[in-house]
Parts: sequence; C-alpha cells; structure tokens
Amino acid sequence: MTKVNGFYCLKKTEIIRGHNSFKNILVDSKVLSNSFLKVYIQYKKENSEIKDIQILKDPLNNVKVGFVVSKRVVAKASLRNRLKRLLREAYRLNKHIPDNFVYNKVYLLFGYSERYKKEFNKLDIEIVKINMRMLMEKVVDYLNKQK
Repeated sequence: MTKVNGFYCLKKTEIIRGHNSFKNILVDSKVLSNSFLKVYIQYKKENSEIKDIQILKDPLNNVKVGFVVSKRVVAKASLRNRLKRLLREAYRLNKHIPDNFVYNKVYLLFGYSERYKKEFNKLDIEIVKINMRMLMEKVVDYLNKQK
C-alpha cells in the first residue's frame, strides 16, 4: 500500500487499464452482488509452491481493480463520475479485507447495479462503504471456496 499525506491510496499498478482488459473481464468472470453493488471476479491460480509463497508475502499486489458505471444506468457523465469516485473511495478504505489470496492475479470490476437506477442521488460514502465491505467479504468467501 502506498501512503500519501497520511492516507492510504490506490497504486497505479493496482488499477485495471485498457478497454480490452475490461472487456475480457466482463466476458469471462463470475458475478457477485449485494443491495446495489456488483463485482465481476476473474482469477488465475498458480501451481508452483514457490510462487504461492511469494504471493502470500504481499497479497494486495495480486489484486487489480476497476470501477464501471454503465451509461445506460446513469445517463449523466457527472453522476457516473461521482459514483465511480464513491466506489474507489469505498474500495480504498476496505482493500485490506482480502488478507491472504493464494492466487497469482485477481481482477475485480466493481459496478453499480442496474436494479437501482433511481436511487443513486441518495447515495453517500457511508452507505457505499458498508455495501463495499459486505461485497468484499463475499468475494473473499467465494475465492476461499475455489481453493
């Protein structure tokens, strides 16, 4: 984790970049959701014990994240950007939850569920943080079951 001015932040290497990367994850992934958030999970497991030991030293380096809000769900760009900022902040505050992945790489795409189109104006950071925490715990449970 990088520490800037006393606050933890997302490193550039932790963020998924590129249109093709997002497209590949959306096509070939497992979807988990809760009240208004959803996450697309794609993971790659390594067989080598040596690589597993290296992975366990700093598991947060093995997680890459992205944040998506569909134009169909939220038409205004300013609201889409606000939702993505809230998602990034909520993830940043809860990224310590996946404490021991034994996977080479885990790709997570967080998005706003289409079922709650009308409620995005009522969102504040506390609601998003609580939902992100619950969703991250679901992700950890799912990945632990896949071992």
